[in-house]
Amino acid sequence: PGAKMTKLDNGLYYYELTSSMGAPKVLFSDGTDNNRDPGHNEPGFSLSGSMIYKADGTWTQYTE
Repeated sequence: PGAKMTKLDNGLYYYELTSSMGAPKVLFSDGTDNNRDPGHNEPGFSLSGSMIYKADGTWTQYTE
């Protein structure tokens, strides 16, 4: 379940959140519970603003 992200020409993926979503949580998955971050039975990441999740598991503020 969940929403598929869109891949941009620069190789980044994005999904636009709306204010009607309240306090969204996000997780990354290949569609199975085997490859999921955060792990199985862990709460999703809390989001605020425009954030980038890096392959090394860190977050940074998105700037153009």
